[in-house]
Amino acid sequence: MKRAAGRGDATRKQGRILSSEVLLKAGLAHAAVDADTVPNPLKRMICQRDGMMIALLAVLPIRRRSFCELALGQSVHVSDSEILISLSEDMTKTGVPWDAAIPPQIEAALRQYIDEVRPALLARGDQRHDILWVGKKGEIMQQDYIGSRIGDVTLKLTGKRIPPHFFRDAAATTLARISPESARLIRPVLAHSGFQTAERHYNHAQTIEAGRDYASLLKRLKGDRS
Repeated sequence: MKRAAGRGDATRKQGRILSSEVLLKAGLAHAAVDADTVPNPLKRMICQRDGMMIALLAVLPIRRRSFCELALGQSVHVSDSEILISLSEDMTKTGVPWDAAIPPQIEAALRQYIDEVRPALLARGDQRHDILWVGKKGEIMQQDYIGSRIGDVTLKLTGKRIPPHFFRDAAATTLARISPESARLIRPVLAHSGFQTAERHYNHAQTIEAGRDYASLLKRLKGDRS
């Protein structure tokens, strides 16, 4: 049924897997530069929130359910020195706990969302809860809404609709394009229990590297003739 509906078909992703760097830059720009040009305070906060969701997924492409369930003090731990994302066994598909520190590229912007934007949105609806991502009145946003929202915003920013699970493909593809050694990092980045996905991208990375060597050789040969 999935195949008949077009789901699970690799061709659906063709041309829609951007690099993590592109997604990160788009998210940060939306949360800062784009937001600064919005005169309406509420729309500006929504812009900051949406940009941070995209930027965070770009650097830590966790699964959608876990991303939507992130909660301060439970899976998001904020200290003076770092922000730590810590997923418990029931928040990962493999049942294995996973944690990672927020990279410095987005830490300041995420702190601003946590310290300023999120409390302001909660206050609009007199809401009190610990879920990280909140709606315009501080309500807890459902998974489907977050998924469609991220798709809408990435379409606006990049010209391609990138749903949350495509960020995982983007991370794997980006690492594979760097080098075969970087491709080995796919398993811990995606929190996979097995090596199959990492091995597949490792082989893909070797093919890319071989192609680069071949192109370099051709360039040198052409240079010798000239």
